[in-house]
Amino acid sequence: MVKRIRALGILAVIVGIGVLSIVPATNLFHRASAGRRILADFHQTMSPAGLVYLRRNFGVIHDFGTQFVDETVPALQHQLGLTTTSMDHLLAQSFPAVWKGVQEIPAALAFVGPVIPRIEAIGSDYKSVSDIPGLGLPLESVSWLVLLLGTAVVIVGVGAVVRPSRLTAAAVATMGVLMVAVPLALNLPGKFDAGSRVIPVGRIALSQHAATAAETTTRIVDRLVSQVDRSMIPALAARLHETPAAFSHSLALNFPAVASGLAHWPQIRSGGYALAAAQQDSVQPFRDLDGLPFKALPWFVIGPGLLLALLALAGARLGAAPPPAARHRTTIRERERELVS
Repeated sequence: MVKRIRALGILAVIVGIGVLSIVPATNLFHRASAGRRILADFHQTMSPAGLVYLRRNFGVIHDFGTQFVDETVPALQHQLGLTTTSMDHLLAQSFPAVWKGVQEIPAALAFVGPVIPRIEAIGSDYKSVSDIPGLGLPLESVSWLVLLLGTAVVIVGVGAVVRPSRLTAAAVATMGVLMVAVPLALNLPGKFDAGSRVIPVGRIALSQHAATAAETTTRIVDRLVSQVDRSMIPALAARLHETPAAFSHSLALNFPAVASGLAHWPQIRSGGYALAAAQQDSVQPFRDLDGLPFKALPWFVIGPGLLLALLALAGARLGAAPPPAARHRTTIRERERELVS
C-alpha cells in the first residue's frame, strides 16, 4: 500500500512538472498577450454589428470600383470621343489618382472579396476565442491557470511520496479530477478548437501582404474619390459643355454604384483607415500567436489529469481493506492451519 502511494506520488510529480513545462514550451505568456492584443483590436469589427458594417461597406466600395473601372471610364472615353490610348494619357496626366485607382483597384478587390465571407463565417468562433478562459478573465490567465494546476499537482505528489497515506492518495486523485474538471467546466476544449478555425483566416487577413494591401487600397480609393469630386467632374463637364451639377446628375443616373460610392465614402473613410491600421498593428502579434497548438493545448492538461485520477482511484480500490466477512473467513483459516501444524 505504502509503495503504491509513493509510486503514485512520483507519477503526480512527473505529471505536475509536465504541466508546468507547457508554459515555457509553448511560450504561452507571450502568445496569450499577443492574442489579447488582436482580440482587442478587432473586438468591434468581429461583433455581429461590426460584421454587418464590414460587409455593407465593402459592398459599396466593391460595386463602386467595379462599375467605375468597367463601365464609367469606357463610357466617358466614348462620350469624349477618345481612343483608349488617349483616354489613358488623359487620366495619367490630368487625374493621376484616378489613373492609379483604375490600375490597382480591381486586383485589390479580387484579393479582399473572397476573404470577407470567410471572416463572416468565423464570427461565432471568434466570440468563443474571445471568451478564453471565461469568467471575464484576461487571456493571459490561462498561463497562470496552467502554472497553478501544475504547481498544486507537484506539491500534492511530493506529499504523497514523503507521507504516504490514504489522505495523500485521495489528494492526488482530487488533483487529477481537478485537471479534468476545470478545463471542461470552462469549455476550454471547445474554445481552443474554435481558435484552430480562426487561425487559418488570420493567416490571410493579418498577413503583411493583406495589411499593406488594405492600407494602400484605402489610400488609393480615398484619393480617387477626392479627385473625381474636386477635379475630374468639373473638368470633364467643361469639356462636354455641361455644368458640374448636370454632369453629376447624369453620372448618378447611368452609374448608380459610382454615385453611391462617392456619396458614402466620407462615412466609410475613417473606418477603412482604422481597420487597415488595426491589420498593420496585428501582423507581428499574429505571427507570435500562430503556431500555438490550439486543439491539443487543453488536452495537455486533461489527458494527464485523467490518467492520474484513474490510477489514484484504482490504487485506492486495490489497497482498500477487505470487507469484515472476508477478514473473518481469513482468520478462521489461519487458526485451522495453526491447529493442524
